[in-house]
Amino acid sequence: MSKGRIEKGAQAQENFSAILERFKIPIVSVAPKHSNKPDIIFSIDGIQRQAEVKNTRDFASITVFDKTVNRGVPNPDVDLVIKKFKGFPSFEKYIDHLRKVNGDKYAGFVGDEGIEGVSGKLPVESFRFDGPAEKRIFIEMIRNHWAKNGDDYFVIMESGGARFAVYSATMRTKRIMNMNAIPFSTIHIKDAYLATTGAGGGDGKLRVALKVTLNIGMIKTKITSKFLK
Repeated sequence: MSKGRIEKGAQAQENFSAILERFKIPIVSVAPKHSNKPDIIFSIDGIQRQAEVKNTRDFASITVFDKTVNRGVPNPDVDLVIKKFKGFPSFEKYIDHLRKVNGDKYAGFVGDEGIEGVSGKLPVESFRFDGPAEKRIFIEMIRNHWAKNGDDYFVIMESGGARFAVYSATMRTKRIMNMNAIPFSTIHIKDAYLATTGAGGGDGKLRVALKVTLNIGMIKTKITSKFLK
């Protein structure tokens, strides 16, 4: 994960924490940088809840996760995406298939023949998932991720904290801050795709991000200044 993304993610957590505090919702903890702990844990009616908070520049896209993939080393998260969406047993197998069909310059890990630069190459046209069935599978994977982490809410916070949106991380609508947080679902995304994110870290490596293009027309945002009056 890039330093810039870490800083923006931390700022998004701080902004949402401030909103919770204005509503006198006690903050239990905020995850430190580089931590795998829940982003924010807070208490509602004496029950601990937690939220995953994502930063977005303009509500156009968010990064769900990013992983470093190494040639010859399985990567469960990225491999699962390719297996479900592309029908190949692993990310590496799919990359090699693309190179065989389209040529060495089409896609590849850092240091692969035909690949220049330190970030590798993932052509969007071969790593985009926008069909209805694909989006359903993706949302299912996201919900499983939230369930595994014990998240109750999914928060999308605009850079700078001017606007935000809160969704339920479960299939049930949840009440928070005088509003209903409805479940985040396929209607809220246009597509998902894999992309490189920063330097891969050396030959045979690739930093891969799973990103989501948001359906802005369906994202119900709240203006922070008005919401806190």
